[in-house]
Amino acid sequence: MPWGRVDDSAYTHPKFLGLDPAAVGLWAMALSYCNHHLTDGCIPRAQLSRLIAASQSKALKLANALVRAGLWEDGIDGFQVHDYLEWNDSAEQIRGKRAATAEARSRAGRIGGRRSAEARRTKRASKPEANHEAHASGVLEAKRSPLHSTNPPYSPPFTVG
Repeated sequence: MPWGRVDDSAYTHPKFLGLDPAAVGLWAMALSYCNHHLTDGCIPRAQLSRLIAASQSKALKLANALVRAGLWEDGIDGFQVHDYLEWNDSAEQIRGKRAATAEARSRAGRIGGRRSAEARRTKRASKPEANHEAHASGVLEAKRSPLHSTNPPYSPPFTVG
């Protein structure tokens, strides 16, 4: 899961002073949106009102206030968080980290599965009397069809007669 970085002293930064608290809320929600959707800091205009639960015109006014404060940059289809990639991982970096994590987990799962199987084999081998009883009762005898057997199927002796 990617994380958006917010400086813990942002509330004292000159860019935030004098901003409507709703604009600061939009800024924070937009960071969350960008990280969740791996947009590298791009916010489509159509998303603005969804991020702040305001009318599109109110959300646009708040976005323009963020542009005037230097926190966002205005674009053709939306807005760009200023210096987003200087403070946050890019979509490519996040996808690479996710792929590496998935591969590491897969490898760990395979290793764990092999160790679990070996532990079960060792446990069975340490109790020969239990194995003998299981074989005698037919529990461990696999029923195979003649097509899957390594032994040729039984056929009665041929008699001429």
